[in-house]
Amino acid sequence: MVRKTPSKLRLRREIAFTRLLGELSVILYKSDHVSSSTSSDIRCPFTNGREKKNTKMSKDEDREEILDLTQRLLMAVTSGDWESYEQLCDPSITSFEPEAMGNLVDGLDFHHFYFKLGDGESTPVQSTIVAPHIRVMGDVAVIAYVRLTQKIGDDGKPITSAMEESRVWERQKGVWRHVHFHRSSAH
Repeated sequence: MVRKTPSKLRLRREIAFTRLLGELSVILYKSDHVSSSTSSDIRCPFTNGREKKNTKMSKDEDREEILDLTQRLLMAVTSGDWESYEQLCDPSITSFEPEAMGNLVDGLDFHHFYFKLGDGESTPVQSTIVAPHIRVMGDVAVIAYVRLTQKIGDDGKPITSAMEESRVWERQKGVWRHVHFHRSSAH
Protein backbone atom coordinates (compact mmCIF):
# COMPACT_ATOMS: atom_id res chain seq x y z
CA MET A 1 0.00 0.00 0.00
CA VAL A 2 1.37 3.44 -0.92
CA ARG A 3 0.14 6.69 0.64
CA LYS A 4 0.84 10.09 -0.95
CA THR A 5 2.38 12.72 1.32
CA PRO A 6 2.93 16.39 0.54
CA SER A 7 6.48 17.01 -0.66
CA LYS A 8 6.77 20.14 1.53
CA LEU A 9 6.55 17.93 4.63
CA ARG A 10 9.79 16.21 3.72
CA LEU A 11 12.18 16.65 6.61
CA ARG A 12 15.95 16.41 6.56
CA ARG A 13 17.69 15.13 9.65
CA GLU A 14 21.13 16.07 10.78
CA ILE A 15 23.21 13.38 12.36
CA ALA A 16 24.49 14.62 15.71
CA PHE A 17 27.56 13.63 17.66
CA THR A 18 29.43 12.24 14.67
CA ARG A 19 32.80 12.55 16.40
CA LEU A 20 31.61 10.59 19.42
CA LEU A 21 30.02 7.63 17.73
CA GLY A 22 32.64 6.45 15.25
CA GLU A 23 32.18 4.44 12.10
CA LEU A 24 31.23 0.94 10.98
CA SER A 25 32.51 -0.54 7.76
CA VAL A 26 31.01 -3.48 5.95
CA ILE A 27 32.70 -4.97 2.90
CA LEU A 28 30.47 -7.13 0.77
CA TYR A 29 31.36 -9.15 -2.28
CA LYS A 30 28.29 -10.21 -4.21
CA SER A 31 30.07 -12.97 -6.05
CA ASP A 32 30.85 -15.05 -2.95
CA HIS A 33 28.99 -13.21 -0.13
CA VAL A 34 32.17 -12.84 1.92
CA SER A 35 31.93 -10.05 4.43
CA SER A 36 34.05 -8.46 7.08
CA SER A 37 33.33 -5.63 9.44
CA THR A 38 34.87 -3.42 12.04
CA SER A 39 33.21 -1.09 14.50
CA SER A 40 34.32 1.33 17.14
CA ASP A 41 32.98 1.62 20.67
CA ILE A 42 29.46 3.03 20.80
CA ARG A 43 28.77 5.30 23.73
CA CYS A 44 25.80 7.40 24.68
CA PRO A 45 26.77 11.09 24.24
CA PHE A 46 24.24 12.19 26.87
CA THR A 47 25.62 10.11 29.73
CA ASN A 48 29.25 9.66 28.71
CA GLY A 49 28.63 5.94 28.33
CA ARG A 50 27.20 5.40 31.83
CA GLU A 51 23.83 3.69 31.46
CA LYS A 52 21.44 2.04 33.88
CA LYS A 53 20.88 -1.64 33.20
CA ASN A 54 17.42 -2.70 32.09
CA THR A 55 16.02 -6.11 32.92
CA LYS A 56 17.12 -7.79 29.69
CA MET A 57 20.24 -5.98 28.46
CA SER A 58 22.12 -2.78 29.09
CA LYS A 59 21.51 0.05 26.66
CA ASP A 60 25.10 -0.35 25.42
CA GLU A 61 24.40 -4.01 24.61
CA ASP A 62 21.15 -2.97 22.88
CA ARG A 63 23.05 -0.36 20.84
CA GLU A 64 25.61 -2.95 19.76
CA GLU A 65 22.83 -5.33 18.77
CA ILE A 66 21.01 -2.61 16.78
CA LEU A 67 24.24 -1.76 14.97
CA ASP A 68 24.84 -5.46 14.21
CA LEU A 69 21.24 -5.96 13.00
CA THR A 70 21.48 -2.88 10.78
CA GLN A 71 24.73 -4.22 9.33
CA ARG A 72 23.07 -7.58 8.65
CA LEU A 73 20.10 -5.82 7.04
CA LEU A 74 22.37 -3.85 4.70
CA MET A 75 24.28 -7.04 3.86
CA ALA A 76 20.97 -8.70 2.94
CA VAL A 77 20.00 -5.73 0.75
CA THR A 78 23.37 -5.53 -1.00
CA SER A 79 23.62 -9.27 -1.61
CA GLY A 80 19.96 -9.68 -2.62
CA ASP A 81 19.24 -12.07 0.28
CA TRP A 82 15.44 -11.79 0.55
CA GLU A 83 15.14 -14.52 3.20
CA SER A 84 17.44 -12.69 5.64
CA TYR A 85 15.80 -9.34 4.90
CA GLU A 86 12.32 -10.76 5.51
CA GLN A 87 13.43 -12.33 8.83
CA LEU A 88 14.78 -8.99 10.09
CA CYS A 89 11.71 -6.94 9.08
CA ASP A 90 8.24 -6.76 10.54
CA PRO A 91 5.69 -7.67 7.83
CA SER A 92 3.99 -4.27 8.32
CA ILE A 93 7.21 -2.25 7.88
CA THR A 94 6.73 1.30 6.62
CA SER A 95 9.20 3.45 4.73
CA PHE A 96 9.92 6.66 2.89
CA GLU A 97 12.54 6.13 0.20
CA PRO A 98 13.49 7.63 -3.16
CA GLU A 99 12.08 4.66 -5.10
CA ALA A 100 8.60 5.41 -3.65
CA MET A 101 8.72 8.96 -5.07
CA GLY A 102 7.43 10.78 -1.97
CA ASN A 103 4.93 8.11 -0.93
CA LEU A 104 4.75 6.13 2.30
CA VAL A 105 5.28 2.44 1.56
CA ASP A 106 3.47 -0.03 3.82
CA GLY A 107 4.51 -3.71 3.95
CA LEU A 108 7.19 -5.84 2.28
CA ASP A 109 5.73 -6.28 -1.23
CA PHE A 110 7.25 -3.06 -2.59
CA HIS A 111 10.72 -4.15 -1.41
CA HIS A 112 10.32 -7.74 -2.58
CA PHE A 113 9.94 -6.47 -6.15
CA TYR A 114 13.52 -5.10 -6.12
CA PHE A 115 14.94 -8.28 -4.58
CA LYS A 116 13.31 -10.37 -7.33
CA LEU A 117 14.89 -8.19 -10.03
CA GLY A 118 18.46 -8.93 -9.02
CA ASP A 119 21.14 -6.97 -10.78
CA GLY A 120 23.47 -9.72 -11.94
CA GLU A 121 26.51 -7.86 -10.60
CA SER A 122 29.54 -9.82 -9.54
CA THR A 123 31.72 -6.80 -8.79
CA PRO A 124 32.56 -5.87 -5.21
CA VAL A 125 30.23 -3.52 -3.36
CA GLN A 126 31.20 -1.83 -0.11
CA SER A 127 28.67 -0.18 2.20
CA THR A 128 29.92 1.95 5.07
CA ILE A 129 27.74 3.13 7.92
CA VAL A 130 29.24 6.50 8.85
CA ALA A 131 28.85 7.98 12.34
CA PRO A 132 25.84 6.00 13.58
CA HIS A 133 23.74 7.65 16.25
CA ILE A 134 21.72 5.06 18.18
CA ARG A 135 19.02 5.84 20.71
CA VAL A 136 17.33 3.08 22.70
CA MET A 137 14.01 3.88 24.38
CA GLY A 138 12.84 0.69 26.10
CA ASP A 139 11.65 -1.68 23.40
CA VAL A 140 12.19 0.82 20.57
CA ALA A 141 15.50 1.89 19.05
CA VAL A 142 16.38 4.41 16.35
CA ILE A 143 19.62 4.42 14.37
CA ALA A 144 20.55 7.34 12.11
CA TYR A 145 23.63 7.44 9.89
CA VAL A 146 24.97 8.23 6.44
CA ARG A 147 25.45 5.17 4.26
CA LEU A 148 28.24 5.32 1.70
CA THR A 149 28.02 2.74 -1.07
CA GLN A 150 31.03 2.11 -3.28
CA LYS A 151 30.97 -0.02 -6.41
CA ILE A 152 32.34 -0.20 -9.93
CA GLY A 153 30.27 1.62 -12.55
CA ASP A 154 29.45 0.42 -16.05
CA ASP A 155 32.50 2.29 -17.33
CA GLY A 156 34.78 0.32 -14.96
CA LYS A 157 35.43 3.31 -12.68
CA PRO A 158 34.58 3.41 -8.96
CA ILE A 159 31.41 5.24 -7.92
CA THR A 160 30.39 6.35 -4.43
CA SER A 161 26.87 7.34 -3.45
CA ALA A 162 25.63 8.63 -0.10
CA MET A 163 22.22 8.17 1.52
CA GLU A 164 20.94 9.56 4.81
CA GLU A 165 19.15 6.73 6.59
CA SER A 166 17.10 6.46 9.77
CA ARG A 167 15.83 3.08 10.88
CA VAL A 168 13.41 2.18 13.67
CA TRP A 169 13.64 -1.19 15.41
CA GLU A 170 11.07 -2.61 17.87
CA ARG A 171 11.70 -5.44 20.31
CA GLN A 172 8.83 -7.90 19.77
CA LYS A 173 8.68 -10.91 22.09
CA GLY A 174 12.37 -10.40 22.89
CA VAL A 175 13.52 -10.08 19.24
CA TRP A 176 14.39 -6.81 17.48
CA ARG A 177 12.39 -6.30 14.26
CA HIS A 178 12.87 -3.54 11.70
CA VAL A 179 9.58 -1.58 11.61
CA HIS A 180 10.30 1.69 9.73
CA PHE A 181 12.99 3.47 7.75
CA HIS A 182 13.56 6.71 5.90
CA ARG A 183 16.19 7.01 3.17
CA SER A 184 17.03 10.17 1.29
CA SER A 185 19.90 11.24 -0.89
CA ALA A 186 22.68 13.12 0.90
CA HIS A 187 23.24 16.35 -0.99
